[in-house]
Amino acid sequence: MTPGDLHGVLAMARNGDWVTVLAWFAAAVADQKTVFERASLINADGLHAMIGALLFVMFAAILRRRLSSAWPWLLVLLVELANEANDILHVGGAYPSIQLGESLKDICTTMSVPTLLVICTRLFPSLLVRNQPREETDISE
Repeated sequence: MTPGDLHGVLAMARNGDWVTVLAWFAAAVADQKTVFERASLINADGLHAMIGALLFVMFAAILRRRLSSAWPWLLVLLVELANEANDILHVGGAYPSIQLGESLKDICTTMSVPTLLVICTRLFPSLLVRNQPREETDISE
């Protein structure tokens, strides 16, 4: 089954063959990711860092959590681990140790900006929040 065979995949989903549907989806994601990486002017490591930061801020907004919360960070880690598992399964390579090293590097690169943001917002919260001017109160009233 090719990523372009959407009608066949939908029929399998109706029949409850979710393993095949998930495999098709993973292959389609891998194909689209490869096209995006090759079409971009930014190298793969830079894309990992930018996507990690974008996902982190997006998850914080969706969950309505502060950037100092661990939940958005954990969701980015979960998405990145799934991405790297998909890469190992669909991209592979002749040398598994090289692929494992690349995956570890990608995980570290993707998590670098979210980790830095969590640390900075926890240690230095005033860097991201402007101090609001206090209202002056008249004590003579």
